[in-house]
Amino acid sequence: MNAQKSQIVDAFSRSADSYEQASQVQAIVAANVADQVLDDLPEDPDLLEIGCGTGGLTRHLLAGVEGGRFLITDIAPNMVEKCKSQCEDARVEYLCMDGERPSLEGRRFDLIVSSLAVQWFADLQSGLAELTDLLKPGGRLVFSTLGEDTFANWRAAHAALGLQDGTRSYPDMAEIEALMPSGGTLQLREERIERDYDDARVFARRLKTIGANTPASGHKPLSPKDFRRISAHLGENFTDHYHIIYASFVKDAS
Repeated sequence: MNAQKSQIVDAFSRSADSYEQASQVQAIVAANVADQVLDDLPEDPDLLEIGCGTGGLTRHLLAGVEGGRFLITDIAPNMVEKCKSQCEDARVEYLCMDGERPSLEGRRFDLIVSSLAVQWFADLQSGLAELTDLLKPGGRLVFSTLGEDTFANWRAAHAALGLQDGTRSYPDMAEIEALMPSGGTLQLREERIERDYDDARVFARRLKTIGANTPASGHKPLSPKDFRRISAHLGENFTDHYHIIYASFVKDAS
């Protein structure tokens, strides 16, 4: 595991106990992903979840599926334990695993689902190929991810002041389409969810609370002086948004 991914694991493990209180957007997106998958599943399905976090999507899946076998995973061990403590069910197996490099030789799934996790993959194209390889013929990969316009106002404030923001680079829908492997049918949609922040400190604190504050590789944190400049530029009670892309890939049946 490289240094960047280790930072991500550490950040999410530290936030396992505080995640739920600040993850309102994540809860909305998880519910949307669940709605997308629960109306079209085979009988007694095999399901794999990538990046379970504290169980926001897991709870929807367990409540909405009769029978089935669930493999629920996350790269952060504390998140796996937190999810396990909140989602006890005899149908579930829990595993700490890097979803970008799944070690599940011989296992295949009717559904692989992930909500706001794949944006942390170091190589999204390779990671998506790994996941689609785990699908049974006719199986589905359904995921949500952050899109290119996420935190556009935060980014714009940095640009206006000649500063480099530490936000990771996110794809647009055309890039997602280009990154998906062949051998299946892809559907995409997007939405933007606005959030209000009292000031820049509250914005940064919320990201830290959910463990989503690991910056892009090579980014140097702002000095206190530059952070004050960003705060003054954004002012009080500023609005920014999450750009969410939802993807559904159905693997060819043969």
